[in-house]
Amino acid sequence: MEKLKYCLIPFRGFVNSKSRLRPFVESKDLDKVIFELLINTIKVAKECDLIPVILTADDSIANLLTSKGNLVYKDSGTSLNNAISEVLPKLKDDILALIMPDLPGLKKVYLDKILHLQSFHRYLIVPTHDDGTAIAIMSKPLFSKKLFGKKSSLKFLEQSGKNHTKLAFLEIKQLEFDLDSINDWNYWKKEIGTITTHS
Repeated sequence: MEKLKYCLIPFRGFVNSKSRLRPFVESKDLDKVIFELLINTIKVAKECDLIPVILTADDSIANLLTSKGNLVYKDSGTSLNNAISEVLPKLKDDILALIMPDLPGLKKVYLDKILHLQSFHRYLIVPTHDDGTAIAIMSKPLFSKKLFGKKSSLKFLEQSGKNHTKLAFLEIKQLEFDLDSINDWNYWKKEIGTITTHS
């Protein structure tokens, strides 16, 4: 079995991200949290011996992360699905991981668990509470289907069935809630007292 090597981390930037949260949270506070969650995602991926590939159209973030020795791909900024499709031909590996950069509950212990189970299931997806995708480990052909968006985990499951590919669902409570709405914000404030995570 091919060893998992690369981990895609898509980052929309500050201007275009978290539009549902911005009416409720001051921009400077929200931008600080967004950046810290991105850095935590990169850190956890590296701790688990994955090579992060950050996808972004944000020049300042791309320059900063590149200067820190990270692998960054400047995408067109049109959509998550397009960013993934643009980078796929540039990576030789047939199996890739993807971690969304807005998971306050992400810690090494959970990613370790996911990677351990991936050695048995090969392809798997960690859904969010609303059937989105928190983490995915899939083949290039499945990533290329451009299914990210609402209910994406269910769409990938349906597509994997059509492709006769087994896709395991792994529910992890700490990763079910990302950070998209004011309800998510309040949930994390209540659960951990702060939005910023520490692995």
